[in-house]
Amino acid sequence: MCSNHMKRLLVTGASGLLGSAVCAAARNEWAVCGVHHSRPAPVAGVDARCCDLRDAAEVARLVNDVRPAAVIHAAAVADPVFCENNPEVSRRVNVDAAMALAKACRNSGARFIFVSTDLVFDGQRPPYSEDDAVSPLGCYGRQKVQAEQGVLDNDAAACVCRLPLMFGAIGAAPAGFLGAMLKARDEQRPIPVFVDEYRTPLAASAAADGLLLALKQPIRGRLHLGGSERVSRRDLAVLLAQAMGLPVSLLRPCRQRDVPSVPPRPPDVSLCSARAAARGFSPPALSVQVERAVGMLKRFQEI
Repeated sequence: MCSNHMKRLLVTGASGLLGSAVCAAARNEWAVCGVHHSRPAPVAGVDARCCDLRDAAEVARLVNDVRPAAVIHAAAVADPVFCENNPEVSRRVNVDAAMALAKACRNSGARFIFVSTDLVFDGQRPPYSEDDAVSPLGCYGRQKVQAEQGVLDNDAAACVCRLPLMFGAIGAAPAGFLGAMLKARDEQRPIPVFVDEYRTPLAASAAADGLLLALKQPIRGRLHLGGSERVSRRDLAVLLAQAMGLPVSLLRPCRQRDVPSVPPRPPDVSLCSARAAARGFSPPALSVQVERAVGMLKRFQEI
């Protein structure tokens, strides 16, 4: 059970990249309850709870049982291709669960932080502020737009945090692009990286710090938590490869038109995070974040 000596924080998606980072960052100040579905939360000192977020009644029971002071909803079906092919399945998590949690938090008085994405934009007019019109290209982005509005309609005190491309590890396991690079090395094949797709990436640990900052302040509405550096996917891949001691020749530069995708990939969804910066959000330089993320991974395994 969670400690009775600290306020309780409920974190969904606790077995994922972002959720596990939030649990790790919050556990010294909060009694953290990490919600998972199929895989338990990997963070020590976290009260792991299993819940099917697609079931609104189960969500309400969870919030009533834990009685958190705050909830960070990081769980999502985030694979754009899966969402495109399975819209009803992904909607139950990406939209319905978010609204169920918002209602439960409004009824209980818990602070609610909802994690959204830079993919609510089409990439044609960057950098994007919170006031820019949304224009998602795919199902995942559309579902996040629907969830954002549903959350704020159900809980006017909630904060919707839009996050960028993230990198890092889940405990001892490399996640996302880190894992893809190591797999490509082991299989002795190049990995394509876009030279014309731009983001404002963050290490999962830096994103977690931003969410906890938003949690502690009376911020309502939408908030962008992007990195301060706009880079291409290739730029980020080179930094990661160098930090891991992998040959840059492992990377195969390409353009978006070389790899057709459904849904289409936005060319530049860089976020303007000036509003968060004014509240104290100041992530380290990207190179520092990369070194720290890779350094933590190297503590657990030999790369």
